[in-house]
Amino acid sequence: MTKSSQQDDSVQNDGAQPVIPTGEEIYNQIMSEIEPDLVNQTEESLEKKYADESKGEKSARMQRYQEAMKEYDKRYEKFVADLTSEVNTYQKQEIASLERKNSAEEKEQLSYLESAISNL
Repeated sequence: MTKSSQQDDSVQNDGAQPVIPTGEEIYNQIMSEIEPDLVNQTEESLEKKYADESKGEKSARMQRYQEAMKEYDKRYEKFVADLTSEVNTYQKQEIASLERKNSAEEKEQLSYLESAISNL
């Protein structure tokens, strides 16, 4: 499963209980699609990877990272909106399910009481 399909799975799971990943999982999932250098598992190795880069290359990389963070913010906002929508849908489905169950139980109890009264 690719990173993007993991994100889609966590946000769209057909009425099942929503899967809410940790903050680190969300960050890594989104950022891995934008700028793999900024994924938490790779940050420690950046000093080694870029040890020989010039000041100009470092400046360009820092600019790229700033742009990556802006893109991350946009995608994170969408992710949260999608997840919120999924949670709201799940909540509505659960409430409707409980109402149906409660209604069925009430009908059963009323039927029992009506039967008991008619047998008096």
